[in-house]
Amino acid sequence: MSSSSKVFANNRTVRLGRDLVCTYAASAARIGAWAIVSALVLRRMGPEAFGLIAVIRGVAGFAQYAALGLAPGMLGALAHARTLEARRQVCTDSVAAATLGLIIGALMSFLYGRHAGALHQVPFPIYSQAGVLALYFGLATSVRMFSEVPAAVLQSRGKLWIDQLMQIASDVAWTVLVFFTPWSGDGALGQVAVTAAVTSFLLAAARFLVASRIEGPSILEIHNASIDRCVTLLVFGGYIVLAQVADFLYAPTSRLIIDWNLGPQMVAAYEPCLQLDAALLVLSSAVAIVLLPRAASAAALRDARLLTRYYLWGTLATLAILSCAAMVVVIFARPLLILWLGRDLPVTLDILPLVMIHTVIGGASGVGRSMLIALGKVRSLALSAIVGGLCNVLLAILFVGVLELGIHGVVYATILSVGARCVFWMPWKVLRTIGELNAAAALPTKTSDES
Repeated sequence: MSSSSKVFANNRTVRLGRDLVCTYAASAARIGAWAIVSALVLRRMGPEAFGLIAVIRGVAGFAQYAALGLAPGMLGALAHARTLEARRQVCTDSVAAATLGLIIGALMSFLYGRHAGALHQVPFPIYSQAGVLALYFGLATSVRMFSEVPAAVLQSRGKLWIDQLMQIASDVAWTVLVFFTPWSGDGALGQVAVTAAVTSFLLAAARFLVASRIEGPSILEIHNASIDRCVTLLVFGGYIVLAQVADFLYAPTSRLIIDWNLGPQMVAAYEPCLQLDAALLVLSSAVAIVLLPRAASAAALRDARLLTRYYLWGTLATLAILSCAAMVVVIFARPLLILWLGRDLPVTLDILPLVMIHTVIGGASGVGRSMLIALGKVRSLALSAIVGGLCNVLLAILFVGVLELGIHGVVYATILSVGARCVFWMPWKVLRTIGELNAAAALPTKTSDES
């Protein structure tokens, strides 16, 4: 290897390491912010308020679907754009489409806020806060997802680390605002969601400001958007939205099944497991986030060897890291929960080892998901995600409602559905698609069809 090649490889490694560190830090800040906020709610307002805010925040996550899956589609389109004008057109079209998504998300949040109290059978003392929580958590999610468009611009320009630092600042600001929120009065619980919305608006403003400085202010001129290209982005993103809907069919729907069948106390026991699950998934999601723009570039160049390296090493690394982290969490679960939530939770400790099983299996498949998106196989990804999610819901209803396995039944359902999709289908599909790309590279006039 020549000295110039060594320098290039070293610089690429340094950039990869920097992006990984910043992404891990941003993910940890997001998980840590919710962990601190939820602990404050539990300690100061009790289990009922804790269970309510956990359920509503989880359900309000539906607003993420209003992002219309545009950011991953943008990364692929930007990787194929060969001129500055083409890049700016992709950005303009994406902002125009994302504006539609923001409007849809805001309307969904308003409707959820109107009916949240009745939907969740909220006790009278905190009934009035359910609507406020639903509305502002929904708006916070909608605005944050809208700002994923300028975030994609930064990622495509190698500025992922800047975007991650802005996200860290937003999550830290939310934690600080909640910490200093007065906890007396009827509106105390609702202020948690209001501050989340405020910090999301500030994050969106910062992302658009930095992106327009890098790409040019013309990305905001949505009147120049092309309808045909917007439709193309929306179709691609639509499949990603379908795959994201499947995420709702896991933890958020599991919360609802537990709430309806076992009550809010069991939701409160299940929630710490989900937060620990989310904390461990940071270890895999960070790798997947960093590899997505790189995989999109490799796919545009038809570099099958590099894609295979990304997939195999990324998957093996996340599998090893998640396995070790899960064992540590299970071993130290009791002192961790007491330190974190200030109480011993026997039900949580009982189901935690089982939850860690699907955490490791599902988390290790995150790199494969990024590979399929980068390769344009979003239709297959969406179909597998929907089938797996529906199986999870049906199995959970069977185990809890019919077989009366209690909260354990929900966890068993997730292990089975996640295992079938991530252990068997995902590796086969990724490696098969990379093989098709390699074959197509030898025949430039042909392209592989979506299967």
